[in-house]
Amino acid sequence: MLGMHLTLYGKVQGVGLRRSAQIEAARLHIVGYARNLPGGSVEIYASGAKQDLEKFVDFLQRNFEIGECKIKWEEAEKDFSSFSIN
Repeated sequence: MLGMHLTLYGKVQGVGLRRSAQIEAARLHIVGYARNLPGGSVEIYASGAKQDLEKFVDFLQRNFEIGECKIKWEEAEKDFSSFSIN
């Protein structure tokens, strides 16, 4: 399993992004969390198969007005059983 931290900038709060991310993550068997950050950005930690994580990022970029997407790939370190909204 692989992990990634995403920080999303743009029109990403108040538009259903975190709930949509949760639904898509469940469909792709991805675990982790999404949370709003001060300043209007969203942080996502996701863990799963690399191909599924790439599909997840593509889904977010296609469906939301993301101005910038910072991705940091890493070995999955955290043990999650689902994808939660914090």
